[in-house]
Amino acid sequence: MTLRILNRLSPEMYAALRDAIESECGIILRAEKHLFLERLVRERMQANGITHPDEYVSKILHGTQNKLELKSLIGDLVVGETSFFRDPNQFRALQEHVLPELAASGTRFPFPIWSAGCATGEEAYSIAISALERYPGRDAEPVRVLATDINRAYLQTASEGLYPSSVERSIPGSLFPKYFEKLSDGRVKVRDEVRRLVQFEERNLVESLPSSPYPPVRFSVIFCRNVTIYFRPETTRRVMERFFGALQDNGALFLGYAETLWGISEAFSLDHQRGTYYYRKKRAEPAGTNFPQRSPASRPSIAGSGAAAGKGQHPATDESPASMEFVLRASMLADNGSLWEAERQCRKAMAADPVCKEAAYLLAVILRCRGMFPEALFHAERALSLDSCFVLAVVEVAECLHHLGRDAEETGCWNRVLELLEGPFPPPPPRFVPGVGFSAKSLRGYAKARLIR
Repeated sequence: MTLRILNRLSPEMYAALRDAIESECGIILRAEKHLFLERLVRERMQANGITHPDEYVSKILHGTQNKLELKSLIGDLVVGETSFFRDPNQFRALQEHVLPELAASGTRFPFPIWSAGCATGEEAYSIAISALERYPGRDAEPVRVLATDINRAYLQTASEGLYPSSVERSIPGSLFPKYFEKLSDGRVKVRDEVRRLVQFEERNLVESLPSSPYPPVRFSVIFCRNVTIYFRPETTRRVMERFFGALQDNGALFLGYAETLWGISEAFSLDHQRGTYYYRKKRAEPAGTNFPQRSPASRPSIAGSGAAAGKGQHPATDESPASMEFVLRASMLADNGSLWEAERQCRKAMAADPVCKEAAYLLAVILRCRGMFPEALFHAERALSLDSCFVLAVVEVAECLHHLGRDAEETGCWNRVLELLEGPFPPPPPRFVPGVGFSAKSLRGYAKARLIR
């Protein structure tokens, strides 16, 4: 029997659910997500035999099992879009640089690695395969991967290691027969020698750090990609504090293409290998030393309907023009390897707003990744012409000049980066920082390192 679901979510109900969701897992729901949340609520009401939205909201806020239902709603809300070897340069950097450096430093096998926000497991298995490629052997156990997510259904899929045939397209041809097998029904299964290296657990990244099976050992590497883009800066700061404490000294932190630590943390230094950027935990610095001060009220209450997340407290993207929506979409597409479509979205952003410096900058990054260095330089310089203090555009100009062999001009750009960052009036962070994850301090160190080369 199909229940007739009555009425729609009022603005007050939406605000109450929005705050409950953010309090539980850190995810921000902007105003345009109202209809999406309403659809999910209707599905959950149907599953619970509830016909009135106010009854469902009351169940979430005050019911005896509200935590379980809130988790179910959040599980449906989280987007699990991922693929094997997403952003392949990061896995090459892991395999060819990070893991060998860990071995050379005396870190014992197996290296403990945390895949935070693992979704359906493709990232965790890609980490394990990269390690096996570096340290092969029938009984090799180079890493142990703890893969965590808040969505139980995703974790069930991940633990089974069974995927549709379409995943084969994202797996390098030489790796597929070694680490995967095709079943008679067309599905693809991860082989046991990979699965045994990965353990899946349901964990809330905002609520607590994983405990077993690793304490008191710290992680050698943490992957947390495309998770903090849904958080407020304050939530991201708290997560980075936890990552700092969870990583061993000089441990590596991989973030997503669209994520940044600008204004969040100076506790990590920047590294650049295999065409990608990632972070290193700085040595001999106590946790929290380099994190900005925060307000004591760091978590909104789920009891109210917007008091803790009121007007003016949402990220700048809440009121960004249409061009910035194209930029964000382009960044996510580029992260997934869809560079052609990402380029198209950037050009849409520039058509919507010809003076959108972020669109010009991201287009330059995308074109450089495709080896189109002269055109990339053109757009990087265009971004810089729109804002002469846009320090990341200066960085991109320098990178393009490097590929074009214009060394003297490249040196001038790196000096300009230092001039901007070390001057009396440091430039503010742009509205959105695609593709790099720089913090001001790590960028200074990176620019100085490039001048030494």
